[in-house]
Order: sequence, then C-alpha cells, then structure tokens
Amino acid sequence: MHSAHSPAFICRHCLDDGRPILLVVHDRDGDWQFLCGGTDHESAEQGALICRSCLLERDSSLGGIEMLPIGHEAERASGTDR
Repeated sequence: MHSAHSPAFICRHCLDDGRPILLVVHDRDGDWQFLCGGTDHESAEQGALICRSCLLERDSSLGGIEMLPIGHEAERASGTDR
C-alpha cells in the first residue's frame, strides 16, 4: 500500500501553468496521476512527480480523493468541483 507521502504523477499544465486538476487516476498498480484532462500532451516529459500529500495540501478541492479505489478514475468539470 502506498503512503500519502509517496510520489504521484502530475501534469505540468497543472503544476506549472495553473490549469486545474480535472482527472485523477488511481492506477491498478496503486500509483496516482493528477491530470488536467486536456489532449495537448506531446510526451511523458510533460509530467512531473510530486508528493501526494503535498499536492492535497496545495489543492483542498481534492479532499476525499484518497478514497478513490485502485483501478478507478475520477473526473470533474471544473477545478472548483469536488
């Protein structure tokens, strides 16, 4: 089981450009992805690793997402939706 302090993949559009996180994926292997939901990703280099608990502190609108079961994803229409 991964701890809250384990790294998570985050889209650089969210990390650097201020786009909201609109898609969260909890991979079958237990890894987490926090994505903008956009289709303008050219390569894996447009991602970064971030401490998952740091990310959740940074964006309180993601509260409760840690309950997302392995192998599932959650999508929202805007950065203010929960």
